[in-house]
Amino acid sequence: MNVSRAATSEDLLQTARCEDLLYEQIRQVSVLGEFERRIIDSLKGSGANLLEGARGVGKSMLLRMAEIELDTEFTAERKLGVYVNFKTSTLLEGVKADQRDAFQIWVNIKLLEALHEKLLALNLIAKSGSDDPYYRVFGIKSVRETKAQLEDKIHLLQKLAFRKTDQTAIIDQIGKDFLAKAQDTTFLTNVIKEVTELFSIKKVVFFFDEAAHTFIPAQQTIFFEIFTK
Repeated sequence: MNVSRAATSEDLLQTARCEDLLYEQIRQVSVLGEFERRIIDSLKGSGANLLEGARGVGKSMLLRMAEIELDTEFTAERKLGVYVNFKTSTLLEGVKADQRDAFQIWVNIKLLEALHEKLLALNLIAKSGSDDPYYRVFGIKSVRETKAQLEDKIHLLQKLAFRKTDQTAIIDQIGKDFLAKAQDTTFLTNVIKEVTELFSIKKVVFFFDEAAHTFIPAQQTIFFEIFTK
């Protein structure tokens, strides 16, 4: 006879990486001391913060906890926390998409995808598609179709890494107009600004995970240049 039971904190710590845990599971396994409290407050605050440390010391957990707290405080504070994990970036090393850097496009789409998911998670956009700021960008009224399209674009970009020749079909599926927009940092910034204005958001805080551990030096240069323009 199989006996089911709720996962204990020890079970969760042994079987899953932080980014795979649900909000309630993260709360269940998190123990915050004064040091961790200061880090989370800094992550939620103004300016850019770089969280350093070896693998497994709890960086992702602190990022997720900061995101959870911003979600909890959102109605009152209007600060939006968006967690983005970049763990599959190495697939795009040196890959081009119609003569454009596939990695930069992938980063921008990942940001748009994570932001859209957070708007949906906080019920800022209805599942019917009403008030979806991405409708103007993609022309898709369905929120679920928008989510599916972003996921599909990411998947197609990653496929380019395995198709060294005859990439035309994949490029056509992604769309040259989409590639041009997605590479444009100004376009990305304008979408984020539109979101903040539409939903009266005072600040968007992005929590980037795995950016230092998984990006090769060339990717790190591209990544940090995006956010210093």
